[in-house]
Amino acid sequence: MTKKTMPITQTQIQRLLAQLYCLDDNDNIIFLCDNNILLSPFAESYLKVLCREVGIKWNIFSTSLNNSESESENTLAIEEASKLGIDLSSHGKQQDSSISPSCGKTLLFTFDNENHTDIEITPATTFNLCHFIPRGLGSYQTIDSSTDDDIEDIKHCYLLIAEALKNIFEHYRVL
Repeated sequence: MTKKTMPITQTQIQRLLAQLYCLDDNDNIIFLCDNNILLSPFAESYLKVLCREVGIKWNIFSTSLNNSESESENTLAIEEASKLGIDLSSHGKQQDSSISPSCGKTLLFTFDNENHTDIEITPATTFNLCHFIPRGLGSYQTIDSSTDDDIEDIKHCYLLIAEALKNIFEHYRVL
């Protein structure tokens, strides 16, 4: 399920680019979602592929706000990601306490605005990935699968994440 919002502004992209250009080898990019099963693992892996293709060595992770161990891997999500060249089969669920971004700066991406209130990281380094979805795909404030077993919903989420990351990456590479 996705909710509409305003498209990316120049101020948002400039704020993000300023943070990206300051990253060095000790800094982190973290994707944060509720369960770290569907959205954040895909975003982590997809950005790693983009970076690897051009030799950028950022520390990229995904994590969860949810401390519940009841969530398991999503076979449909793993299969759909593999069709896009992303291997999620070995992704293990990491909770927010298992990643310690204590060394260096941390850039945090969420998939909605709600998680921003649940974290204790400087707002200047926290971004809603939805704000970077290209205008041609619509405007969103949330990327969320209404059910983890709806393949069309998973495909749509992955499309939005991939296009948002490509959009960010293209802006980064141009300047």
